Amino acid sequence: EIKTPPRIVKLALGTDDSERKRAVERKELRVSIIPFACREMTQIEQDEGAFFHIKYIPGYIEWGVNRALTLLYKALEEKANIIIFPEFVCERGIQKAIQEELERLSWESPDKTAGLLLVIAGSRWDDGNNIADILGYDGTLLGRQYKYERFSKGENRADSLIENLKDPGKECTIVEIENVGNVMTGICRDIVAESYLARLTEIFTPQFLLVPAWSPSVYKGFKGQMERITARNF
Repeated sequence: EIKTPPRIVKLALGTDDSERKRAVERKELRVSIIPFACREMTQIEQDEGAFFHIKYIPGYIEWGVNRALTLLYKALEEKANIIIFPEFVCERGIQKAIQEELERLSWESPDKTAGLLLVIAGSRWDDGNNIADILGYDGTLLGRQYKYERFSKGENRADSLIENLKDPGKECTIVEIENVGNVMTGICRDIVAESYLARLTEIFTPQFLLVPAWSPSVYKGFKGQMERITARNF
């Protein structure tokens, strides 16, 4: 079903990356999972039939950039090694702001990102796809993850909804970190439906599976599925 196999990208750690290497050697990584906000940020736009796409509410981008950077700083203050933003919130302008700030900090204040490894810039709705950007500690775009499994609601009903993904699963990126292993990313329903991503974990046996999601049902929607994926791998 997938035209392109996952890309495996090695996260480079330099000789002077002592804090990052210490975190890895300790086998103790701190992960910051950012809830972001409870305010309205997106709206559903109907396409043909039950299909829909996501549109960002006017004024959200300006507010979202400030919010994203504030939370990024907070996570860095808490010495996070991995930072995950949620699904949908990282519209292109917000993703770019996060990327540029990481790049600026790595040059001007490298001590603030000394222990950081990865930032998963949630996902964004962009040109008919739901895309997560995987950023290195210095803002380098390591790769992207395209959502594969469409969100659907109320199938076979008059008010049913189906996420109108143009290129589901177009890109999948696995980040290899020395002395940690493989890190994979899935987006929301990719885990809920135990789709192709669950099958890929059986092949690539990642040590981490990071899941930005837009859902209030953590236990109902993800706990059992994650336990089954884990059981098949380890």
